[in-house]
Amino acid sequence: MTESPMPSPVMPPPPLEDWEGAPYLAETSTLFRGEGKSPNRAGLFLGTLVAFFAIWWALHDGLANSIILIAVLLIHELGHLSAMRAFGYRDVKIFFIPFFGAAASGKKRDGSAGKEAAVLLLGPMPGLVAGLVCSLVALDNHDALLIRVALFFVGLNAFNLVPVMPLDGGNLFSLILYSRWRWLEVLCTGLSAVALVAFGFAYELWVLGGLGVMMLISLQVRARMLGVGAALRIADPTLSPDPTVLDEPQVRDLFVRVRAALPPRERDKPKVVAAFMEQVLAIATRRTPSGGASFAIFAIWLGGWALAAATLVFTRIGR
Repeated sequence: MTESPMPSPVMPPPPLEDWEGAPYLAETSTLFRGEGKSPNRAGLFLGTLVAFFAIWWALHDGLANSIILIAVLLIHELGHLSAMRAFGYRDVKIFFIPFFGAAASGKKRDGSAGKEAAVLLLGPMPGLVAGLVCSLVALDNHDALLIRVALFFVGLNAFNLVPVMPLDGGNLFSLILYSRWRWLEVLCTGLSAVALVAFGFAYELWVLGGLGVMMLISLQVRARMLGVGAALRIADPTLSPDPTVLDEPQVRDLFVRVRAALPPRERDKPKVVAAFMEQVLAIATRRTPSGGASFAIFAIWLGGWALAAATLVFTRIGR
């Protein structure tokens, strides 16, 4: 099955000579390559953990629920992190995001679809298995705490399987489906964002509603970056997914294309441009898995939902 790249909605990049983005190229390139001062990973982790715990505890007034949620989040992100380290990702770290959860991030060295799928699946799948085990144990002793832990495991990890960016499920579908028809990502994300806004505001779940609004605001830029990435793949099929091995002309070309696609207010912010350069490079260098591999990944994704459904059944019986 061949990829049908979505037409790029941006104009061709401006000439490389005498252009207004020149003053920002050096700093952006340094950030994009991950050069310079190394981040304090321990400080980032501990600082965001404390902030997340304090906000969650204050809003929900429950020490036990706060501890369970943080433990479930950590198990999820440690699954991602262990896979990233096994596959040689650079700059691997975990941090918490107040109101939203946690994240593991790293920079991959190659565009292997199998490795990327493993990294994505090793976040939610261990948690779903753990939730099922807790629900099965609760069948015998009807332990309310175990049932609560099982529900936390299934709630968080099943939510992450939803095929909407930037969730794990969205990234999986980007790998096996959206990489073939990129317009599907824009359509599915837009519909999901509208649904989140409607659901969040109808039931006063303001975090979900706010997330939907943020998704809608960023959708136009995401569509542009998908177009830039598809065009860049055609223009330079030799690109490596590892920013550190790109030569200067490749980095400059990527910088110019991404900067032209951004809203004017964001073009002179090196951190913003560097982040979108990483995003576009990942789009341009991602290898679409074969039909058989895509089916296997989809089957595992379906298996995750089966685990979630089984856990819900057993927790209901265990009560």
